[in-house]
Amino acid sequence: IQGLLLLAGARTINYTGNNHIEIDEDKGLLNVPGMAILVSISNDLRRLAVEQRIAVPFAKHRTFANERIEIWKPYENMERGLIPTQALAKDGTIGIPYYYLPDLRVVDIFGLTDATIARNPVDTPNFMRRIAHDRRPPPGYLEARGVNIRVHPPVNSESRSLSRAPFALNLGVDLWMPFDVIYQFDETVLAKFPDHALSIEGIVNFFDLLERPDTPVIESDYDVYVNDNYVVYRKYVCVNRDSNVGAASHEFPVDSEHPISRFFLHVFPVNPDDLPSHLRWLEFENMDFDFPEFGHEIDGSCIAARRLPGYAIAAIRTGEFVRGDGASIWEGRADFVDDVAAYYMDVEKFLDNASSPVIVSDYDVYFKENFIVYRKIHCEAKDANMPFFLHLFPINDDDLPRHRRRHGFDNLDFRFATFGRNVEGNCLAIRKLPDYPISVISTGQIAPDGVRIWEGRFDLSGR
Repeated sequence: IQGLLLLAGARTINYTGNNHIEIDEDKGLLNVPGMAILVSISNDLRRLAVEQRIAVPFAKHRTFANERIEIWKPYENMERGLIPTQALAKDGTIGIPYYYLPDLRVVDIFGLTDATIARNPVDTPNFMRRIAHDRRPPPGYLEARGVNIRVHPPVNSESRSLSRAPFALNLGVDLWMPFDVIYQFDETVLAKFPDHALSIEGIVNFFDLLERPDTPVIESDYDVYVNDNYVVYRKYVCVNRDSNVGAASHEFPVDSEHPISRFFLHVFPVNPDDLPSHLRWLEFENMDFDFPEFGHEIDGSCIAARRLPGYAIAAIRTGEFVRGDGASIWEGRADFVDDVAAYYMDVEKFLDNASSPVIVSDYDVYFKENFIVYRKIHCEAKDANMPFFLHLFPINDDDLPRHRRRHGFDNLDFRFATFGRNVEGNCLAIRKLPDYPISVISTGQIAPDGVRIWEGRFDLSGR
């Protein structure tokens, strides 16, 4: 089997966001007697292993490292001594970013370089654990250590930096560091930065934001407001779980119904080119956060605020998910472009009069111009909960984004909550296809155990 991987070639599959190698079923050596059975066993084991970060291929580590280097490398030209010694960050991938930021101290929240976190017990069932990735700080530890800033990748101007975060530090010619001040805001931290290099867009005033009579754009466990450049979360009566989100804020027991959770915040721009280059393949900006970083308890309410990027925003999707299994506690979506809902309705009407779908399965799959459309009539909640995989094989591999060329296909995997709508009882999801010529599309849905619920493949080379 290893010989097949090396000599006959293999393909890299993105399964729930984690690449793993599978032997391509189209390879001729699979005709060797008994080999198909062995290959099937091997592929199943690889799917199980990747969920726990076991046997991750060297090629994945190399690609991930190269991508991180490209993002953070400009900091190597920084002027030394501008970041005060009192500044302390936290991160889960500390190697590359903080190699290029040698003056910035950091706490490793996975505990690989922190004895306290490394010894903090893990309650996650063993079959759900991820090697070297599931330790977290005990409650109150990050505040006790004095963590106070979150740093973003470098940009080349003050205006771009202040569109990413409320604060910006000039580290050299055309080199700016956007950053947030997190946990309990402490102006003494900012006072240690050199005045000539520091720019401040403005400090969020929770009371000012909440006194405005805006209607929430999302009503759920937390009401969500958008005021000026901020998205604001408010829960009027906090319980233990709400103030423990992120396992770092208060010395309360964590509610057993909802283990430690995290907020997700996905921001969709009107123009995808406004996204940082390393995020354009996602089609949204990921601004996930822990409550203690950007939240406070004020008069019995849990309140958090995140500054939104400076580009024009088409929509946000946000909510809370359970660490470990990723289950959603609550979620919602707000559209800021007037014709989004109408567009989905127009597509639904188009499908009623469309020709036969290219795939007939649990979801029927259609083409509409340069879009792929999924529809399930009379859908249920379970139909929208399982992730979709969408793999595009181009006619010319050189058309693929650079980081996808070695895989031989483009990966547009997605979740229904991000790209779907329920339109009059029908589940409808739409993905825009890249501009390059496509030979084959493979798509379907995957269950949590890795089993493909449904799948289909169709050839576009003759279209």
